[in-house]
Amino acid sequence: MDKFLAIDLGTSNCRSALFDQDMNMLAVSDEEYPLINISPTHIEQDALLWWESAKRTMKDVLGQAGSEGLRGISISSQGISLVPIDEAGQPLANAISWLDTRAREEEDALEARYGLKTIYSVTGKRANPCYTLSKLVWLKENRADIYERAWRLLLPMDFILYRLCGKAVTDHTMAGGTMFYDIKGQGWAKGILDGQGIDRGKLPDIEWSGKAVGAVSDEIADELGIAGDVLVATGGQDQKCAALGAGISDGSATVSLGTASCITQLAGHPILDEGMRIPCFSYLWPDTWSFEGIINTAASSYQWFRDIFAGQYSYKELDALAAAAAEKGERAFFFPYLAGMTSPFWGDMAGGFSGISLASDIGQLALAVMDGISCNVKANLDVMQQINKPVKEIRLFGGGAKSPVWCQLTADILDLPVVTQSSPETALLGAAMLAKRGYDGKPPAIPQAARAYEPDPKNVAVYKQYYEEYMGLIGKAMQHI
Repeated sequence: MDKFLAIDLGTSNCRSALFDQDMNMLAVSDEEYPLINISPTHIEQDALLWWESAKRTMKDVLGQAGSEGLRGISISSQGISLVPIDEAGQPLANAISWLDTRAREEEDALEARYGLKTIYSVTGKRANPCYTLSKLVWLKENRADIYERAWRLLLPMDFILYRLCGKAVTDHTMAGGTMFYDIKGQGWAKGILDGQGIDRGKLPDIEWSGKAVGAVSDEIADELGIAGDVLVATGGQDQKCAALGAGISDGSATVSLGTASCITQLAGHPILDEGMRIPCFSYLWPDTWSFEGIINTAASSYQWFRDIFAGQYSYKELDALAAAAAEKGERAFFFPYLAGMTSPFWGDMAGGFSGISLASDIGQLALAVMDGISCNVKANLDVMQQINKPVKEIRLFGGGAKSPVWCQLTADILDLPVVTQSSPETALLGAAMLAKRGYDGKPPAIPQAARAYEPDPKNVAVYKQYYEEYMGLIGKAMQHI
């Protein structure tokens, strides 16, 4: 039996899983690691901890399910973070996390030099200090010694891949988050790099996801107890891998209801929104692009609500209270901007409730939180469908997808069928699918849905009016900011 090993390198933990050739998960392991919070704006991580966690979790799953028949390894990864390494592959400094915003002055200078429209038209991204370009300019200007000594400037996936097989390679989905990637030319943006004096030779090569770039090194093969001919395939940014594992297709969109929410739709060419509301990325394959809307605090808003207001209830009990409130027609409004307002609004509106009274109870507020997040999903999806094309179904995954109540109200708010997956580990599954593609060269099959939720016409009518009121409240609030 052929087996494939997937690594999911997240912000706070690393997960590894072993899959068989039919993409059934045989074993899974995870390990946490910390952020290094130097200040509210300076946030770093130890890249060597990423690597040690990846090795330990790989060893764990191989110990659980056996290494016999292992054919390939690939990686789903956090994006945007920056790791300078020397020729031996040793980090020259901590990785600058994607959460780090120290480079605000550099980002302002980039905006002033190129203009927001130009940056978006070239890269598909709104200028933001979180993107790698601002961090790289900061490094070059403030730690010139590290920049000059750096043999390569890598992203998180690239670092793990290099450690596995000695190849300095990234993929188009990881490169697409840097803000120095040409979204139309699908390569490094020469004009931006030259304009900032950044040496192209310090950057990794770009390959398509699922390409076998080399075999594991003899040293790593010995350490993991695997054969030396196991192939390492380029992986992808975690949200793209998760969309793949969730079964995204030309006629569907995927929605994650995790800590954040990511709304993804595919396109056959790069479509750049004149309002710069939705970021555009290259996808995992040639001639395919993706739109990616984002809600910074999705299921994390629901967790925040429970922890602050309803700690005595389980999520299942909260679901029941929310469903009872919906049956009574008791609805309030919640705006999930607890870590800033993102796509498609990009405003400064704060999070909070509206329309509550002395009669409001836990069920009504729990329902409002779920409704508010799903209304923001709809706002993103509406823009995507305006500039691209309609979708026929939503593939929902993440912690929120475990709630039948949330799945059903999402179907009602979007007026689209919502399907959930049998495997909750969609990012790991996507990486395993890429590992298999690197081994046999075959496009991965679309995973089967586990359960479908059809829109309820009665609720669709209720939510249509609710959504109009919701959007009206956002419009009024933004006029007064």
